[in-house]
Amino acid sequence: MPGHGNVVIAQSGGPTAVINRTLAGAINELKALRMGARILGAKHGIDGIMDKDFLQLDSVSGPLMRKVAEMPGAALGSTRRKPSPEDCEKILRVFWDMNVRYFFYIGGDDTARALSIIAKSAEEAKQPLVCIHIPKTIDNDLVKPHDHAPGWGSAARFVALSSMGLDEDNRSMRGIYINVFMGKNAGFLTASTALARERDDEGPHLLYLPEVEFKEEKFIQDIQTVYDELGRVHVAVSEGISVKDESGGLTPLIQVMQQGHGSDNFGGVNLSGSGALGDYLGRLVKKSVKPKEGHHVRVRSDTMGYLQRSFPFVVSEVDAEEAELVGRMGVQYAFDEEKNASIALIRKDSDHYECETIAASLELVGSGKRMMPKEFISSDGTDITQEFVDYATPIIGSMPRRARLL
Repeated sequence: MPGHGNVVIAQSGGPTAVINRTLAGAINELKALRMGARILGAKHGIDGIMDKDFLQLDSVSGPLMRKVAEMPGAALGSTRRKPSPEDCEKILRVFWDMNVRYFFYIGGDDTARALSIIAKSAEEAKQPLVCIHIPKTIDNDLVKPHDHAPGWGSAARFVALSSMGLDEDNRSMRGIYINVFMGKNAGFLTASTALARERDDEGPHLLYLPEVEFKEEKFIQDIQTVYDELGRVHVAVSEGISVKDESGGLTPLIQVMQQGHGSDNFGGVNLSGSGALGDYLGRLVKKSVKPKEGHHVRVRSDTMGYLQRSFPFVVSEVDAEEAELVGRMGVQYAFDEEKNASIALIRKDSDHYECETIAASLELVGSGKRMMPKEFISSDGTDITQEFVDYATPIIGSMPRRARLL
């Protein structure tokens, strides 16, 4: 039963447009329990815990929390720190001294992994601590049973709408336009750029995802074919597109281009932070694609960057509702079951879209990443299927319709 220990909430990993709705959902549910315990917000994730740097969240007013909930970015600050044994010892010592018995960590798979490490350390130390992972990610790469995670729906809506505008720009000026989107291992976000298309000639015309081996020769042939037919090409590329390595596996192209590019604390390759991939692909296209007679091939490449994950006020209503839901249900599960878990969204088997939450294994969710299912990717690997459209549309919401003279 609630009331026999204090609570810490923290945020970790890349921010999203709805991560603070999850925070608000958890805080509101904790307040509703009237548990008589302190609700502490750790600044910048586990870094704040070790520094004993907390906010008193139970004293934050309702009106302020409602405004914070509508803002993108992590209101408590974030981190990508993977806890070492020494870190775990410090964290558990702080929790013991402050009588913390519940730890809610909002984040993606790396956050689940970090929390799993802390939970195991607490178990080994025989220290009572309930650890709840509350999901968020724009990559949508949390393993099953997660159907999807809050954050992706709003990011997907933003890239779909922005790609609609970019496609109209490309239609106006013609030429070849390449845009690089986030997604190290999974192509869900890049695939979402195609969700605002209505007609066959609308872009993006070609999609390149991490799940499909990237071949430069085929890339050029694909672009040449579309360019010859339409006189323009709009291309969406995931930052994680990969080429076959010597062992027969796939290695990110940017990693091959820039050996020693660096990795994060969880061993993931840092693919963002520059326009190197887009610049490389743009140069390749300029060198290789043949223009129509009497024409000059206009080539432009961009990298979307942070805009994808924290753009304000282009939020999916379903995403916002589900972000709050997982926060509330994480708190309910913690006090009802007193067990560690990752709170997962799953779809109900019904005629209309509806999700519920279940408790998933914390260790399982932190153990790997999900990729786009094969049935979501076209047979030639350069487009999405109707199965993906059906999967994504209820989450991101309806798109505005286009109108044109030409």
